[in-house]
Amino acid sequence: MSEFTEWEQKSIKTNVILPIVFLVAAVILTIILSLLQPPPPEIKKKDAASTSEMEQVATQEEIDWSKF
Repeated sequence: MSEFTEWEQKSIKTNVILPIVFLVAAVILTIILSLLQPPPPEIKKKDAASTSEMEQVATQEEIDWSKF
């Protein structure tokens, strides 16, 4: 870069190097924030036994349709 004038050197620094530095900083911050983000709450899955029990209870109930 010694063959460039002082103005050209400042221009290169402003137009090329600084945007690259800002992009790298943004990527690093994004990675850090994604690592610090709390994990989503765990969803408890219903096991097959409880699901079948619920279905049996539902089928055992008799509905009095005359009340509706």
